[in-house]
Amino acid sequence: MKIYKQLENKYAALSSDAHTHLKGLLHAKELNYWEYIQLDTLLTLQKPRSIYGDEEIFIIYHQNTELTFKLMLRELKQIWDNQENELDDLLTRVSRLVRYTNMLINTFDIMKHGMDMEQYQLFRNTLAPASGLQSIQYRLIELHCTSYSNLVSGELEEFKIMSEEERLDNLYWKKAGLKSNGDTTLTMAQFELKYRDELIETLRKVKGKTLEDKIFLMQNIPGDLREMLKEFDYLYNVAWPLVHLDTAQHYLQFKSKASKSTGDSNWVEYLHPKNQKRIFFPTLWSEKEKSQWGQIHQ
Repeated sequence: MKIYKQLENKYAALSSDAHTHLKGLLHAKELNYWEYIQLDTLLTLQKPRSIYGDEEIFIIYHQNTELTFKLMLRELKQIWDNQENELDDLLTRVSRLVRYTNMLINTFDIMKHGMDMEQYQLFRNTLAPASGLQSIQYRLIELHCTSYSNLVSGELEEFKIMSEEERLDNLYWKKAGLKSNGDTTLTMAQFELKYRDELIETLRKVKGKTLEDKIFLMQNIPGDLREMLKEFDYLYNVAWPLVHLDTAQHYLQFKSKASKSTGDSNWVEYLHPKNQKRIFFPTLWSEKEKSQWGQIHQ
């Protein structure tokens, strides 16, 4: 009877009747695994554009990556919402970000060694102008992690007085969407058409509420949290881009012949962290460490 009383209290608080909900259980289907995770739907979400079987590996890998991004965004969005046991909560969530990023790094072997080289060279041409550059969740993770000033292209002193629209136009990755003559690539044009409004709105929402802002509010950052934040920063902004670059070189420099990316970007310049220096938490790193950013393990 105790559980029934708890249910009565729950539904009373919702101005609803517990007895009605309990009667509904009499007619509800039993839950099973395949319906709970929507397995039948999930397994139909791979739509290859070519006749080559290994394209499905390529699609599934990127779908897994986007699901991991979703998990990371979930943690970042909750950091400002959880006020109780704030330090414990922050340690928990940053440790999850580290774990998810390690998973991204460790699974890249699927891309580098899990596809037939000849098949990849053939099916990749059907993907243009689609590109990983168009991942909105990757951009949202960056915006939730750090202030805009750490994501600008080059030194830009006037960013403080810019509108969100102007700030968006100066983010570092915008350069990857330009051709050598300065024109915008179709890849970037597609991305902005779909996501520009969402990115501008996100810039407004996260202002003063990034993970970096959160740690700024702490008078003394505990050593274990400091090291965990640095680990996440390094993994996400150095280790993972370098693994990505290594895989891109493996495929795009096939038989000593360099190929363009499907998005027509300068992929070496864009991917290498020493060229596109992203640091989420610059105050946690020494000047020497920042000057050598992206040069470790090279």
